[in-house]
Amino acid sequence: MVTDELSLIKNTRELFVDNLEAIFVIRKEKIINCNDYAVNLYGYGKKEDLIGCKFNKLLVDSVDIDIDEREKFNLIQKRKNGENFFSDTTIIPNKVDGIDYYIIIVRDVTNIKKIRDMIEENNLSYRNFFNKNPIAMLLIEYNTLKIKKANNSAINYYGYSKGELNTFKLSDISTLNEKKLLKGLKGLKNNEKESLHIKQRLKNNSIRDTEIFSIPLKLNNERLCCIMIKDITKVNKLEERVSFLQYTDSLTKLNNKDFLLELLEEKLKKRINQEMYIFFIDLDDFKKINDNLGYKNGDYVLEEFTKRLKDSVRDNGFISRYGGDEFIILLDKKDANKKFNNIVRDIFSSMKEPFLIEESYIYMNLSIGVSKYPNHGKEAMNLIRSAEVAMHKAKEGKGNRVEIYTSKLNDKIRSDFIYDSYLRYALEYKELYLTYQPIIDTKSSEIIGVEALLRWENDDLGKISPATFIPIAEKNGTIIKIGKWVLKEACRQNKRWQNLGYKPIFISVNVSALQLKESNFYKTVKEILDETKLDSKYLELEITESVYMSYSAKIDENLKRINKLGVSLAIDDFGTGYSSFSKLRKESISKLKIDRSFVDDVCSDTHNKKITSAIISMSKSLQLEVVAEGVETEKHLKYLKGKSCDMYQGYLFSKPLEGKSFEKYLKK
Repeated sequence: MVTDELSLIKNTRELFVDNLEAIFVIRKEKIINCNDYAVNLYGYGKKEDLIGCKFNKLLVDSVDIDIDEREKFNLIQKRKNGENFFSDTTIIPNKVDGIDYYIIIVRDVTNIKKIRDMIEENNLSYRNFFNKNPIAMLLIEYNTLKIKKANNSAINYYGYSKGELNTFKLSDISTLNEKKLLKGLKGLKNNEKESLHIKQRLKNNSIRDTEIFSIPLKLNNERLCCIMIKDITKVNKLEERVSFLQYTDSLTKLNNKDFLLELLEEKLKKRINQEMYIFFIDLDDFKKINDNLGYKNGDYVLEEFTKRLKDSVRDNGFISRYGGDEFIILLDKKDANKKFNNIVRDIFSSMKEPFLIEESYIYMNLSIGVSKYPNHGKEAMNLIRSAEVAMHKAKEGKGNRVEIYTSKLNDKIRSDFIYDSYLRYALEYKELYLTYQPIIDTKSSEIIGVEALLRWENDDLGKISPATFIPIAEKNGTIIKIGKWVLKEACRQNKRWQNLGYKPIFISVNVSALQLKESNFYKTVKEILDETKLDSKYLELEITESVYMSYSAKIDENLKRINKLGVSLAIDDFGTGYSSFSKLRKESISKLKIDRSFVDDVCSDTHNKKITSAIISMSKSLQLEVVAEGVETEKHLKYLKGKSCDMYQGYLFSKPLEGKSFEKYLKK
């Protein structure tokens, strides 16, 4: 599993560009990233001084950030030197790719607070600070909104001369009319709200989002208002971008599953038996593209297919990427039933054109399942599930088929139970086997290790993908028994190679959360090592990021005891998950495996280059070894060598092989 923290850093890095507000990315109450402005505002030397700290450490009084919707707080915060400052703090809950986190925007309003206090307490005449104050300020007549005076900051902000501004009313430079402005200012005066958000027009005709604070004054028996203007255009754009990230698929730029579900639920609330269709679309054999041609080409197919979908659907329906190679079309126009056949025809017609991949033409098919409201469900997930069941029925054909849901298709839901039943006897019937992918030393180009990969082939079901059967094994608990067999078989095989006289190498085995939660798992590891007589230094266990970062006393204890046995520990698919480097320093992890999604386009994607380079650099500083997964080209290898990556594995050297086939590499 990939590191959540680096995934969030990758997804949110553009939020930090050119923003004069302190911005934090928070995961599980801790700061995992922030912009340079935040570092300066709080008086710290570098980002690393803040990253890893709890956000509440920066507050005088703590606040609960576990909220469900955007919320604004007036908080007193503290700088590193102990100095307090007043802030407007906006907390925005968000989710990207299933990862929950918060964006926190902090604005220092100390000057505004001081000015308000000074005026309200009459401790200082406004003339002493009005003209030279860095905050844009206007003095206006309360009832007419006529601008009486503007300070230098306001003159610079609006672009007008002092004389020009003095001819305007506040409504002349605002998109709100006079009536609405007066109502808003009245609300400020009565303390109904802290500030007023309005759009204002500058001399160059640009429209800016502003937040204004109003303080009533009485000078020479004249009722006036001192208006302070804060430009929040960039903050608003930031919040819009956060929302975009939450609801938009990063690859295709289509709306994602979360947006689809909210939209569908909203539409269902307003419909009374008016027809609506759900198309559940899946690209047939898409996994073969990723496995044989690489993830970069797989992404190209998804992007190209998205274009074809848009051309086929046009403005007749809503398209969403549901996940992976699955797409959903929502057809809810009044004449949806008339357009149904045309859309299906156009989608299938678009697939007659091959995909050009690396100078080869690849033809692909797809399967479509359709459900209809209200016939096949009245709730969002029921409609989607019905369409998905129909799609799986369509897959049973020869490709490019559409299937309308019927209640009989619910039998398809039972397929998991079929896999479940067969899987329980897979070990007994010797249907499980291991394949082995070499791990290569980057400097010497020699095999120094191997990863054991589990496979399942059944006479009735054929070859079943690990992505299908491993979650089922974890759900029904058979992963404990299967995992023990995998560990024993891997150790037995490695010892066999050593007994045949081959140079000793380490073997890496994946273990699941359920295995690690077994109180006696470390004993199981020791017993297998004793039984197979494999030296513990030749065994490595790989754990996923979610397992590594989830707190469990049993898991932590097992990892410590396993490490004391001399078994090394590695984190698999490092680079886009939530690992904490502070935790890495404390634990017994010795190796990180960089996720293949970064390696795949490391030669062309600047950000992936930076992240890959950063992982390698930080790993070196923590004295951890680094393995790059998914190395498919000489360019990949050349880049990784240049960054001093220790090891690599991937199709450039070899695909996963069965034991006897792997021995030919050991003979070299």
